[in-house]
Amino acid sequence: MGTATPTIVGSPIENPIDGPIDGIPNLPVHTILDDIADAVEDYLSTYVTVSFVDVSPDAGTSINTNEEVDFKLQIFNRGPLTMKDVKLRIISKSGAKVKGAGAADVFDGEAFANTIATVGGHENKTTETLHLKAPASTKPAGTDLVEAYVDEWDALWTYTLNKSSGASDEALGVYEAQVHPQ
Repeated sequence: MGTATPTIVGSPIENPIDGPIDGIPNLPVHTILDDIADAVEDYLSTYVTVSFVDVSPDAGTSINTNEEVDFKLQIFNRGPLTMKDVKLRIISKSGAKVKGAGAADVFDGEAFANTIATVGGHENKTTETLHLKAPASTKPAGTDLVEAYVDEWDALWTYTLNKSSGASDEALGVYEAQVHPQ
């Protein structure tokens, strides 16, 4: 005869569980904190996009072999958290090379943009100019040359708490008094 795992119905915030249920010790409890941790873990794939912008020379979808192309990355945070200390990593593909904005940077297989201090909720920021060197051999249309990733970031509640804390729609306090003629 098998045993079934008990199911907890309701909100752990409204109905906290302070101990074993039906004599079962160490019952895993799922709380709003677990939901928040899961949401932050999925935040990049849910709310963040990175785009290549200000590509120069603007050759559209084709460039010449060994051509050097400048570009910037634009990160768009469509979510409710403020992203802090955002580090973007670019990785070259298909024989291309990339380099950062520093004077001492050299073309290599990987580079980093300067850290962006903050990207607020529903905000976008653009990096400094980064560089791509096209592969030495020809490639067919649609060949991926560079990929961009968020390498590191920290989450802050600044946008969520401050942008949600506006004026009240209803009076929160009322002064009442009887008024007599003079």
